[in-house]
Amino acid sequence: MVNCAPDFLRIQQGVDLLTLYQWNTYTTRHYFFKICGIYTVHQRRKAQLVYSVNLGGFHHLDLVAF
Repeated sequence: MVNCAPDFLRIQQGVDLLTLYQWNTYTTRHYFFKICGIYTVHQRRKAQLVYSVNLGGFHHLDLVAF
């Protein structure tokens, strides 16, 4: 997982394939792929709005180099 500010994250396609899951205080938004259940990203608000992104879902990203 890597954290980023909202200005640095833009989902360009496939938003319709994500499903939202929330619990407890409903302040954090967890997104999963509807079909396979892979956890993709969550949006949380503490002092500021932050996204945490699962880099394992990027096909052309060398995680070892990252």
